[in-house]
Amino acid sequence: MVRKNLSGVHKYISILASTLFVGLALLSGVGLYLSSKSSRGVIIAADVERIAKIMQEIHADCKIISFDEQQTIVDFLNVGCFAGSKVGSINLAYPNKWQGPYLKENPTIHEKSYMIVTTDNGIFVTPGNGVKLPSRKKIGTDIVLDKHADIHHLITSGVLQYNGRPLAAQLYIK
Repeated sequence: MVRKNLSGVHKYISILASTLFVGLALLSGVGLYLSSKSSRGVIIAADVERIAKIMQEIHADCKIISFDEQQTIVDFLNVGCFAGSKVGSINLAYPNKWQGPYLKENPTIHEKSYMIVTTDNGIFVTPGNGVKLPSRKKIGTDIVLDKHADIHHLITSGVLQYNGRPLAAQLYIK
């Protein structure tokens, strides 16, 4: 009779331990998801700011004349030297003043490159197409950054912001 009661106790202890384990696993998963979302926003904001600063340095030294594409992939910051007046799809007035490589590796977020977007309202550094923002909106699908996109408005309205930090930066290149 005592054995039967101990079996029942072991059964309840097993159920309690299993429930506790599943609860902790779920709590860890939620915490990991939230921290991933948070770190993604912080990383994008920092990368965009850093790329914009480098692009302004390049413009100050080499004078950016134009971009060949409306969306220029940022895949040239690790270039040390090049021939001609173009690096990537950027046309430079003074390519001999190039101070690269500006970074050891081109920044990416979830293996997707950042881009420089030329619009009617200016030139901006943004996350690349396919990047999922902390808001769960995806660049190129939910947020289309074409020639007519008002990226400044997307920043100020909070669409391209995370915790008050912009997820895009305007370049002042004229």
